[in-house]
Amino acid sequence: MQSIRSIDQSIHIGTLSAGPYMVRLTQDGEVLGTTLMVKE
Repeated sequence: MQSIRSIDQSIHIGTLSAGPYMVRLTQDGEVLGTTLMVKE
């Protein structure tokens, strides 16, 4: 799991294996989530 503490940060997905990933964002107690599909 990787945490991002600022809106100015990003995650490099080029090294991830193919497959589904859950992305969860939390701000001021509100949780937003989505699924990210990484293809080969």
